[in-house]
This record gives sequence, C-alpha cells and structure tokens, in this order.
Amino acid sequence: MVIPNEIGKKIAVPPATPIFIGKKKVDETVVRAITYNAENVEVLEVKPEELPVHSKGIIWLDIIGLHGVEVVKKIGEAYSIHPLVIEDVLNTSQRVKLEDYEDYVFVVIKVFTFDNGLEVDQLSLILKEDVLITFRERDYDFIDAVLKRVIAGGRGGADYLMYTILDAVVDSYFKILLEFSESIDGLEDEIFSRFTMETSGKLHELKRELNRFKMAIYPVRDVLSFLARYDHKLVDADNRIYFRDVHDHAIRIIETSEYLRDLAMSLRELYLSNLSNRLNEIMKLLTIISTIFIPITFITGVYGMNFRYMPELEWKYGYYAVLTVMSVVALMMLIYFKKKGWV
Repeated sequence: MVIPNEIGKKIAVPPATPIFIGKKKVDETVVRAITYNAENVEVLEVKPEELPVHSKGIIWLDIIGLHGVEVVKKIGEAYSIHPLVIEDVLNTSQRVKLEDYEDYVFVVIKVFTFDNGLEVDQLSLILKEDVLITFRERDYDFIDAVLKRVIAGGRGGADYLMYTILDAVVDSYFKILLEFSESIDGLEDEIFSRFTMETSGKLHELKRELNRFKMAIYPVRDVLSFLARYDHKLVDADNRIYFRDVHDHAIRIIETSEYLRDLAMSLRELYLSNLSNRLNEIMKLLTIISTIFIPITFITGVYGMNFRYMPELEWKYGYYAVLTVMSVVALMMLIYFKKKGWV
C-alpha cells in the first residue's frame, strides 16, 4: 500500500480538521449540480453559495477536484454532513468502506486507471434522501456516461443513481483486469523469447500492482453486500436487486484478480526456472569446452617440459604431428558428446 507523503499533515491535528491528503489532479475544483425529475433535467456549474439544497426532484451534486478544501467544507455544511466524513472525503488514501449515518450513507470506493502503470483515485459518495453527492479527484468517462443516461431519460431515485455510478465503477474494473491479462501475456512471451534481466523487475512491478488492486477491490464486496441486503430507508426495496447484481460483478472481479495473481506467481516461478535452465546450458557449454581442452592441455604440458633429451623435439614433422593429434582428440570428443546428446 502506498502511503502519501502528506499524511504527516494530520499528526497532532484535532479530529475532523479538513486537510487535503493526495495529489492535485485538476486545476480547479468544479461543482456541478444536476437536478432532475420524471420530466426535466438541468445541469449547471455552480458556486458553493448557490448549492441547490431543496428541489422538487433529485439532486446530484458532483464535485471534481478534492484540493478545494473550502469548497468541500461548505458543501458539508450546506447538507449537514459530519465533519469527520468531510475529513475522510479529503483524505484520498482512505480505505474502501461504507458508513451508515441515520440520515445518510457514506461510501468510499477506488477508481483505477492504467497508463504506464496502475493509478488509484478515490471516489466518495454520500446518499441522502433525494440527494446524491459525489466527490472525485478528476473527470472519468464512466461518470460522463452516467450523466448522459440521466439526460437521455434513464432516471430514478438517488439510490438508483448511486447504483448506476457504482455499477459503472465496478464495470471499469474489468478493463483493468484486461490490462493486467495483456501484461501477463506479454511477459510470458518475453520469458520464452527475448528473455532479459529486466523481466524480473517487470514481474515484480506486476505483482505489486495486482496486490494494490486486490486490496482495494476486496472491501467493495462488503459495501455492495450492505446495500443489496440491508433494509435501509434510503435504499428502495425494488432497487436492492440492482445492488445484488453489482455485488455479483464484484465477486467475479475478485475471483478473476485472484486467478491473475496466481498466474503472475506462476510466471515468477517460470522466470526463475527459465533462468536456471539458461545458466545450466551455459555451464554445460563451458564444461564441454573445458573437457575438450583437458587432453590438449596435457599434451602441450608434456612438450612444454624443459628436458634436454626429448626425441620428438628434433623431429622434422613433430610440430605438425602434435597439432594433428590434438585436433583428432578434440574431434573425437566432440563426436562422442554429440552421440550422447550433450551438444
């Protein structure tokens, strides 16, 4: 788990103090108010003092950019959100969770993007009666898709809107699993073809990112289980079946992530086995070369001795004869090794 450097800001600070923990990912904090009913929908970009607290329909307040501490704080005050919840919204290293307050439900879930590595963002949702507030770090395509559905007429209560967003988040996890699967396939090809020492680092990074993904998605199952099975006044009984469907998707994602993690572990073992085999091949080649040169070295050693009386030293063809003998010995050994299947 990656712990932000900014976490030190909270040391010895009174509880419920709103402090932004994380990286600034958009230039400005934008507050978008979507109000709708069965007939009409209105999308406006508003200031904190213009928040639509009351409406004849459903209010969806969408906040993009969590670094605007004062903006987030004013929204909490306007909708009577506990300061501890606002503190958790601003802390982007928060764990995935669901907290049930009497008048609202607070949910924290993680959003993933895969661009030169896994990036983790935080999406917080607060469900009140006829009001849904979403706090996110930046723009996401699936949120825009949900908004288009609302504008096109796919409307319901605030709880149904919450289901739609959670469903979109969970479905986006399948894209991340696909990215992991493609990375695993690429590393498998690399191990068997263009094997390099950098492969070990890639395998370690893949395993680390899979662990991060797994840690973030496991609690999602419990969050959705609460919304699907617990009889809560803010969740219509007819909508719980939709949350059960998302819960099933989350379980599938967890199972698939486990499978991919096992594959990554298998790749690690395959890498080490392949590395060991390559080292064995190198050692075998060096051993064969050394074995061939043992008799040749012996012959050169014999004729390198400084005895005065060695008949072959005076022989006209002695040099060529010794070279021939050494060549024949080396050739015979190579033939023998070939028949044994060692080369």
